[in-house]
Amino acid sequence: MIQVILSILLTFPTFWYDRNESTEARHARMLETAQAIAGVAKNRTEAAALIAVAWHESRFSAHVQTGRCNELPKGMQCDGGQARSIFQLHRGACPELWETPVNEHTRIGARCAMRLLRGFRERCASVSGAFGMYAARSCKWKGGVSRETTMRKVLEQWRRHVS
Repeated sequence: MIQVILSILLTFPTFWYDRNESTEARHARMLETAQAIAGVAKNRTEAAALIAVAWHESRFSAHVQTGRCNELPKGMQCDGGQARSIFQLHRGACPELWETPVNEHTRIGARCAMRLLRGFRERCASVSGAFGMYAARSCKWKGGVSRETTMRKVLEQWRRHVS
């Protein structure tokens, strides 16, 4: 599962602000992300949902993943410093992110994000609704549809990788 997730993550474009990151460093971060997602997802649909969340929340930014949001341009600084990890979780949603070192944020963030998505999916009775709630909107938020579209594209990539 980790190798498929890693392959998919590497198909996403590098965040423009991270253009100076080496190929090796990006690969290592994406491997860390793949391991974190594989560690909490029960199936490929859950893994694809986490990939969609991280993409839409942070574009897999190296600055976000390494706890350097304050170095990003104004307006891109992790909800004004209120969110952590590539899953952009606030303290109330994942208090353990504020109690652990940055090098654990991807793993812990994946766990918290998965817990939230499962609960929101149950509450909203739809995938797009779960994405809407995750974004602190509502089950009917239109932005949830684009996140679900990203998830479906990831699932299609997954099918191509394993067939």
